[in-house]
Amino acid sequence: MKPKDAQASLEQLKKDLSTRELRQIYLLYGQERFFRNFYFQKLCEAFDAKADDMNVNLFQGKSAQAGEIIDLAETLPFLAERRVILVKESGFFRDGSDQLAEYFKEPCPSTVFLFLESEVNETRALFKRVKEKGLAVEVTAQGEAFLKTNIGAYLKKVDKRISEETAEYLLAKTGSDMATLYTELEKLVCYAYDRDVITRQDIDAICSETVEAQVYRMIDAIAEKNHRRAMALYRDLLTAKEPPVKIIVLLGQQFLWIAQVKDDRERSLSRDAIVAKYASKRQSFQIGKYLQQAARYSGAQIESALSRIAEAEHAVKSGGMDPVIAVETLITGLMTL
Repeated sequence: MKPKDAQASLEQLKKDLSTRELRQIYLLYGQERFFRNFYFQKLCEAFDAKADDMNVNLFQGKSAQAGEIIDLAETLPFLAERRVILVKESGFFRDGSDQLAEYFKEPCPSTVFLFLESEVNETRALFKRVKEKGLAVEVTAQGEAFLKTNIGAYLKKVDKRISEETAEYLLAKTGSDMATLYTELEKLVCYAYDRDVITRQDIDAICSETVEAQVYRMIDAIAEKNHRRAMALYRDLLTAKEPPVKIIVLLGQQFLWIAQVKDDRERSLSRDAIVAKYASKRQSFQIGKYLQQAARYSGAQIESALSRIAEAEHAVKSGGMDPVIAVETLITGLMTL
């Protein structure tokens, strides 16, 4: 879903909840877990869908079967206005379900459907049917300004403060997922219980770092030709049980972003213009990191890096090389660029 469409669908959901003019089918999806779950719960409350209600049925994960859902949907509610069917992480909207897509042409009018999914394929017939008959809402990552405001508001409630620069550092380390962010803020509040101000040192001491952030630092070490540091970061990732092939893929993704922003820079786009261009996909602190890394490489070096990463990924997936050794070889090779 395009950013403008995603925002419009979310605003429509808020309006539905406010006016109580509710639809029969809702689908909430996207990678922002915190707000996705938040609005799903709001819908449950709006439909008075309590877990212990005999007219509320929950299906979760791969065990959800389209036929069983349809059978229940056709069962009239007992001494109530409606039956509510909750479906979480079923994979129906990613993999498709022709059975449900066909059923939703004329669903039982006394049954409401609430779907909560991480991934969808917007080309699937089921997704298109839900958009036609109900409301599909993509809950996207929040913007940096919103995140920093929420960090400040959260800490203010417990009589603590954080500078804007430190808040940006926290986001760079922990990522923009709201659920993760609130967990890390709770840890920071407990760690700095006797102080008013949260510092960068507090974040380094107690906060968990995303795999993506560790890969950023690995690329920095590679660019600086610091083999020891790059390998130490790689060992940390292995200790955290991160699969080597995932690390290769993340390296590839980061170098693709570096290539994109370098191309933008060479076309004389300003930092602000580049941030605005990718606002729906990356936070400004992430773009800033890509720009720093892009300045360290020539276009030819980035192209060579992407080629080496693709070769390493192929070698691992084809069984031609041990995954752990493949990443070690890749790191060493990238340092020769």
